[in-house]
Amino acid sequence: MDGAVWGLLGVLFGVCATLGGLLAWLKLTVSSREDDDLKRLLTVTTEPIAYYDSEEIIGYSNDAFQQLTGSDPTGASLDAALSDHPDLYQQVTDGGGTAESATGTRYTVSVTAPADVDGSLVLFHEASEAAMEHEAEKLDKFASLVSHDLRNPLDVAIGRTNAVSELNDDPGLDPHLESTQQALHRMQDIITGVLVVASQGDAVGEVSAVELDELAEQCWEHVDTDTATLHVETTAAIEANPDALLHVFENLFRNAIDHGGPDVRVTVGELSDGFFIEDDGPGIPDAKRGRFREPGETGSDSGTGLGLAIVDNITDAHNWDLSVTESQSGGARFEFSNVTVAPDACAVNANNE
Repeated sequence: MDGAVWGLLGVLFGVCATLGGLLAWLKLTVSSREDDDLKRLLTVTTEPIAYYDSEEIIGYSNDAFQQLTGSDPTGASLDAALSDHPDLYQQVTDGGGTAESATGTRYTVSVTAPADVDGSLVLFHEASEAAMEHEAEKLDKFASLVSHDLRNPLDVAIGRTNAVSELNDDPGLDPHLESTQQALHRMQDIITGVLVVASQGDAVGEVSAVELDELAEQCWEHVDTDTATLHVETTAAIEANPDALLHVFENLFRNAIDHGGPDVRVTVGELSDGFFIEDDGPGIPDAKRGRFREPGETGSDSGTGLGLAIVDNITDAHNWDLSVTESQSGGARFEFSNVTVAPDACAVNANNE
C-alpha cells in the first residue's frame, strides 16, 4: 500500500487538521506577537512544513523542514530550498502528491492555498511502511463497511422507490419520486467510487498491453456523451491494468462533460513517455488543481468528488506521474508520464517501419 492510500485517509484526517490550525493564524493581521506565535506553532509541528507567499518566497519553516533542506530557507525561493529534492518540489507545484526525497524517504505532499490568504502552506508527511500498513487495515475495514452495511440497504431503497414509481398514479408525486431516485443513484455512484479508490492501493493487479485508441473508444461508449466529441490522436500501446485504466478514462471523460458542457471536445494523445487526455472546457483554476485531486473535492453540484481522486490513485498504483495543467484551448489537460510502452507494441512498430 503506497502513499496514495495515506493521501485518502491520513491527509483527510490528520494533515487537514494540522493545516487548518495553521491557516487560522495566517488569516489574522500578523503583528509581531502573532508572528512569534506562528513561529512557535510551526516549531512544535514534527513533520516538515513551510509557509511561502505568492512569489514562492519562504516566510516561515520549522526545524523538520530545515533538516530536510539542510539550512534555514527563510527568504529563499521554494525551488531553491528544495533544489536537492526535485521530485518533492514537483509535487508542490502540482498541488500535492507522493514522491521520494533525495535520501529515499517517501513523503505525501499536501498544499493548502486558501483564497483569502496571500500564500500557501506545504506539509511533507513521511509515508512510513508501518504507518501505511496500519492505514491499509483501516481502509480494508472501511471498504467492507461501505460494501455491505451501506450498499445493501441502499439497493433495497432503490428497489422500493422504483416499485412505488411504477405503481404511482398521482402526477403530483412524480417530481418527488424522481428527486428521491436521483439522490439514491448519486449515493450509489459515491459508494462505487469509494470502493474503487479503496481497492486500488499500490496493488494495481496484472498488467498487459493496452491499446490506447481502442480503450478510449470503448470507454466513450460507456459514458453519456450527448453531443460531445472524442478525438484520438494515438495508436500507442502501454503496459497497464486494463480495468483500472478504464476507470481513468471514464472518469476523465465524465469530468470533461460535467464541466465543459454537452458539446465539449475531448482529445487523447501521445507524449514522449506517456499520454494525455484534454478537453476544451473551462479548465481547472491553478489554485484548485491540487485540491481537485483530493477525495470529496468537486466543482460540480452533481459530482461525487471522487473522480479525480480515483484517477490520481490509479496513477500512483501504476507508478506513473500525473500532471494537471491547461490545454491549448484553455481546458483541462491531464498528462500521464513515466509510462511503460508495451513490448508487443514496440515489435509491431518495428515491423511497420
